[in-house]
Amino acid sequence: PFDERLEKATDGVIASSLAGWDGIAGPEGPKKPEVVAGGPYLTAMGDASLIRYDMALNSVLSTLGVLFLFLFAYRRFASLAYAFVPLICGMFLTFAFSEIAFGSLNSATSVVAGLLIGLGVDFVIVSYGRFIEERRRGATLEEALLTMTGSTGRAVLVGAVTTTATFYAFAITDFTGLRQMGLLTGTGILFCAFAMFCLLPAMLAWSEDHHERRQKTVNHFLHSFGSDYISRLCLRHKRLTVLLGVLLTIASAAALFQLDFDESMKTMRPKGNRGIDVAAEVGQRFGSGFDSMTLLISADSPEEVIELSDRASEGARKLVRQGILYGYSGVTSLIPSPARQAEALGWLDRERGDALNVDRVRSTFAQAIAAEGLRLEPFEPGLDLFSQAVQLQHPIGVQDFAGSKQTQLLLDRFLKKTGNGWRGAVYLYPPSNRWRREAPPEAVKLAENLGPKVVLAGTNVINQRVRTQVIDDAWVASILGVVLVALLIWMDFRSLRWTLYSLIPLVIGLLWMGGGMVLFGIPMNFINIFVTTMIIGIGVDYGVHVLHRYREVVGLSDEEFESGLLETGKAVVAASLSTIVGFGSLIFSHYPGLQSTGKVAILGALSTCLVSITLLPVALTLMRKQTIARQARKAAKSPQRPSSITA
Repeated sequence: PFDERLEKATDGVIASSLAGWDGIAGPEGPKKPEVVAGGPYLTAMGDASLIRYDMALNSVLSTLGVLFLFLFAYRRFASLAYAFVPLICGMFLTFAFSEIAFGSLNSATSVVAGLLIGLGVDFVIVSYGRFIEERRRGATLEEALLTMTGSTGRAVLVGAVTTTATFYAFAITDFTGLRQMGLLTGTGILFCAFAMFCLLPAMLAWSEDHHERRQKTVNHFLHSFGSDYISRLCLRHKRLTVLLGVLLTIASAAALFQLDFDESMKTMRPKGNRGIDVAAEVGQRFGSGFDSMTLLISADSPEEVIELSDRASEGARKLVRQGILYGYSGVTSLIPSPARQAEALGWLDRERGDALNVDRVRSTFAQAIAAEGLRLEPFEPGLDLFSQAVQLQHPIGVQDFAGSKQTQLLLDRFLKKTGNGWRGAVYLYPPSNRWRREAPPEAVKLAENLGPKVVLAGTNVINQRVRTQVIDDAWVASILGVVLVALLIWMDFRSLRWTLYSLIPLVIGLLWMGGGMVLFGIPMNFINIFVTTMIIGIGVDYGVHVLHRYREVVGLSDEEFESGLLETGKAVVAASLSTIVGFGSLIFSHYPGLQSTGKVAILGALSTCLVSITLLPVALTLMRKQTIARQARKAAKSPQRPSSITA
C-alpha cells in the first residue's frame, strides 16, 4: 500500500511539472523531456502485479489441464465432479488457513494453487482408478468402496503423509517464502486428502444409489496412456529392461558432474520490470547504479558515529583511488569529525587576518568583476555566506541541522537517533555491473577493521550469503525429507527391507532427473534446487502404490499378479501426468526461477513414474519368482508329515 501511494504521488509530481514545461525547441516543434521512474519501490510494485497474474494463470492452466486429463482418462463427465469437488474443498480450506497463518501470498506461495491441483488430485486418481478396476471385475458397490478406501486408501494415506513431510522439511530453511510455501502446500495436501476420503466414497455411493440405471449401462474406464504397452514390453524382456535401466542410471550419474549451477540472482528475476530496467539504464549511463553497499554504524552518541564514519570514509577514499569503488558518501560530508573540525577551526583562526581577511577578499573580488564589466550585487549573498563561514568560532553538530526541515532531512540520510542509540550510514558505490554477486573483499576487510559496531550490508552481500545458505538448506531439507519419508514408510510396512525397496526407485528416478537436466541444458539454481526435496515426497508415492499392490497380488496366479501391477501402473501414470500438468503451468511464469522449477519438477515426476512402471515391476516379478522357487526347494527338502486323520 505504501508503494502504491508513493507511485501515485510521484506520478502526480512528474505530471504537474511537465504540465508547466514550455518545451524545448526542435525541428518538429516544442518537445517535453521524458521522465521515467525506477528503483526498488517500483520493482516491488511490478513484482506484486506479476505475482497476481502468475497466480491466476497458473491456477487456470492447471485446472484446465487436469480437467482435460480427467476427461480423457476416464471418458466420463461425472469423473470431473469426483475429482474437483474434493480438490476445491481442500483448496478452500488451504487458502483459509493461509489467511489465518500468513495473511498474504508472495512469489513462492503464489504457486501453491498449481501445486495442489497437480498433487491433490493424485489421491482421487489412484482411489477412483482402484474403484473402477474393482467394478469392472464384477465387485459390488460396497465391495469396491471397501477395497478403494481400505487397501488402496492405506497407500494413498501414506503417499499424502510422505509428500506432506517433504514439504514440511522446508520449515528449516532461512527463507520466508520457502517456509511459507512448504507449510502451506504440505497442509493443503493433508486438506485435499481429508476431503477426498470424506467426499469421494459418498459421491460414488450417492451416484450409483440414485441412478440405478447406471448399474447396467455405465462403462467404467481408465485410459492407460500407453503404460500397459510399456509395462508388458518390459515384463516380456526383463533382462534387456534391467540392462537398459542400469546403463541409463550409470549415464545419468556420470552426467551429474556436468550439471551447472547458476549462481546469478539476476537471471531469476522477471524481464520487463520497469523498476529494474530503469535502474540498469542509470547504471549503464552514469557508471554506477542503485546497487550500493552500506556501512551501517551503531553507537551510543552522534560524536562516536561521526568518528567511525570519518574512518570509514577515509578507507573508502583509498578504495576509490584503487578503482574498487566508484564513490562514497557519508555524514562527514556534512559534519566532519571533531578532530578535523578542530584542525579546520585552527586554520580559520590563523588565516582570518591574512588569506581569509573578509574585507581584503571582498575588495579584491569587487575589482576583478568590475574589470570584467560585471555588477557586484548578484554576488553579495555568496560573499555574505563566505563571511559567515570564516567567522565560525565553534564546531558544528547535529543541532545545527535541526533549524530547518530541509537540512534535517539531509542529515537523516546519514545519521539518525533510534530507540537504541544512534545509527549512521556510509554508502559505498561500486562500479556499474561489478561486484553484483559478492562484496569486494577490500570492503569486507574495511568493515572488519572498523570493529564490531560497523556492519557491511547490500544486495551483493545478501547474494553472497544466500548462495551458501541455499545450498546448506537444500542439503539439510533433502536429508531431512529422506529421513522423514523413510520413517513414515517403515511405520507403514514395518519392515526395513520393504522400506529400502520403496526408496530405490526414488533414487534411480532422481538420477534420471539429473541426467535429463544436463541433456536439456537446465541448470540448477537457488530455487529449483529445492525441487529435489519435493520429488522425494512426490516420486516415492508411485513406488509405494506399486509395492502395496504387489503385496496384495503376490500370492495370486501369474495372470492376476501381472494384471494387478498393470492396473496400478495405469493409476500411477495418470497421477504423474496430473502432477506434470500442475507443475507444468509454472513454465509460463514470468519468473525464470519458477520456470526452471516447473521444468525440473516435470523431469522428476516423469523419471520416478517411468521407474515405477518399468524397472520396479520387473524387479518385483523376478523377486516373486525367486521367492516361489525358494519355497519350492524348501518344500522339496522337508519330508511331508502325515495328517492327523491318516495317523
